[in-house]
Amino acid sequence: MKIRFMGACQEVGRSAFAVSMGEKYLVLDYGVMVNHHVGFPMHIPPKEVEAIVLTHAHLDHVGSAPIFYIAGGVPLYGVQPTFTLTNLIIKDFLKLSGYYAPYEYIDLQTMLKHQRDLQYKQATDIGNGSVTLINAGHIPGSAQAIVQSDGKRILYTGDFNRQPTRLVDGADPEYKNLDAIVMEGTYAMEDHPIRDGLEKEFVQKVTEVVEGGGIVLVPAFGVGRSQELLSVLSAYHFEHPVFVDGMALDAMELLLKHPSALRDARVFERASKMAHWVDGWNDRRRAAKTPGVIISPAGMLKGGASVFYMENVAAKKENAVFMVSFQVPGSPGRILLDRRKFVIHGRARPVDARVERFDFSSHGGRRELEQTLSDLDKKTRVFIVHGAEGNCKKLADWASTELGLNASALLATGALAYPISIVGAPQAQVTPFVGDTVTSASLNAVVFVLALGASATVMFLLIRRGRMRFIRRLVKGALVLVSFAVAFWYSTSILASVVDLSTDLWTLVSLLLSLGIATAIGLTIFGKGQIRQLSGVTALGALTGVFLGYSIGPVTALVLVGALVVYDIVAVFRGPVGALAKAVEAGDLPGAMYTYGELTIGMGDLVFYSLVATTAMVFFGIFSFFGAAVGILAGSYLGFRALSKYEMFPGLPFSLLLGVVGMLLTAAATGTPVL
Repeated sequence: MKIRFMGACQEVGRSAFAVSMGEKYLVLDYGVMVNHHVGFPMHIPPKEVEAIVLTHAHLDHVGSAPIFYIAGGVPLYGVQPTFTLTNLIIKDFLKLSGYYAPYEYIDLQTMLKHQRDLQYKQATDIGNGSVTLINAGHIPGSAQAIVQSDGKRILYTGDFNRQPTRLVDGADPEYKNLDAIVMEGTYAMEDHPIRDGLEKEFVQKVTEVVEGGGIVLVPAFGVGRSQELLSVLSAYHFEHPVFVDGMALDAMELLLKHPSALRDARVFERASKMAHWVDGWNDRRRAAKTPGVIISPAGMLKGGASVFYMENVAAKKENAVFMVSFQVPGSPGRILLDRRKFVIHGRARPVDARVERFDFSSHGGRRELEQTLSDLDKKTRVFIVHGAEGNCKKLADWASTELGLNASALLATGALAYPISIVGAPQAQVTPFVGDTVTSASLNAVVFVLALGASATVMFLLIRRGRMRFIRRLVKGALVLVSFAVAFWYSTSILASVVDLSTDLWTLVSLLLSLGIATAIGLTIFGKGQIRQLSGVTALGALTGVFLGYSIGPVTALVLVGALVVYDIVAVFRGPVGALAKAVEAGDLPGAMYTYGELTIGMGDLVFYSLVATTAMVFFGIFSFFGAAVGILAGSYLGFRALSKYEMFPGLPFSLLLGVVGMLLTAAATGTPVL
């Protein structure tokens, strides 16, 4: 079983994951990032998708799903009212940001024709496995997904909350007997207040403002948060006007039709009757002048009616703006909280109204997240996602240090649109055939061997015709491109853990940084001095091998190494490699190979040594890494000794074989599953 991480890595937004179910994948959510620009998850070809599960109806989890229904479609699973609410929020998204979307309204309708309504704890067969949805406690219809395939059991929490709210019961805590968990870390470093005390404080402060003649604007998510706050005010018998506007009204109307999705349908119905339903601009202007409460999307003040209300309430000290939703860094709501400023009519203006934050989160806080991790078995592999500002890494580090769990916080590499695959490794699509099966690996090996043979043959023929200068230029050009690609991969991986690479500024920074690194490597490789050149060749070879090791699965890596071993042995004695080696003198191909005394070091040799070592580390652990390293070093030493006796000797295959043997023997000795 493999997991692809296509979004929500070190960020909040565009959640998208995929779990292999045989030859195809089950996609778990496929959302959008709605910040300064709309951002989409990494691509997975629709032909590789078996089915899709939507865990709940928030844009950052469902906003990109219609892409799979532009031509054709696959089954779409979820718990109602997820589909009804998804239709509502995506229609609104298309109305406000449709010029960003790669699909149209008709594709949304096609998607909903493929919906398959599930009940909680109802197992459903998909591909060669099954999926079971359990309550997530986030919003009505929200679910955690338990996926079983190939004898493995994985839980994807989506957005979850173990504490009950006025709207829904807490999440079902089924966290035992898991092989892996993909868990959110939104509030990894922040505890939420006890709900009862928070509700009392909120109602008390709202009452103070309204009875002082002011208006309280409560920007809230249209689905879930708005309805919960209305229920809170109703439960405390709030006697002043409460206006509800925008999508919150549509969602309230839809939820009234799905009483089974609510914690207490009668309480919710009573709350809906106390609200003033805003209908048109006349009602909106009246609400903006009437002391009372206004509950309106958007929760982060990025649009919707809440922006109109902000323009009317921000300048008066008797008014208040109470933020109750999560605020993504850089969003208007976050800027309001941090700087007390808001853009009104194109200008950032100070806000005189009282601004406060109430932590009505429908996500689990630090206490709940740590409790969930503590409930896991030691064997469970942990992946922390859906968290900004370093929260994912902090929670993963805590799980590793305090609980001894194998926990990772993934580095997003969205600037290059790399899919991210098993064991949390950034996976670039570097092979022509997708997948880590024996079949796809064998096909990739055939292509690899043909490419090696063709390139060696062409180089040999060009050398015989005296085109060495042309070959040197080709080698230099290829090394520059490889240096830039590898540098770009590393720089985007590192930068994405601390900044938002979806902005133009940081994209430019990553490009310039990559160019600078590639230039430094090039100057080192082609510079003067043996030590400098040796350092450059070694660095680029090792970095490229690590890049490949993180980008292909273990089956593909081992099959490619096996193919290289066979090819190199044959090609050295009977093929173009041996002829090429005899035709090339020391120093003829700087960068591609380096001669130090009697030792010739090939760039390709270093790449594959690094590939084997990285595969050992990523997939089999630290002990296998040392086993592979010892094998490679022993093979290199013995190969060098053999070359002193024989004119030709396949040193690379010998070293790689010993490296793989060392890796596998160490894995077996430590009880690590090989594949």
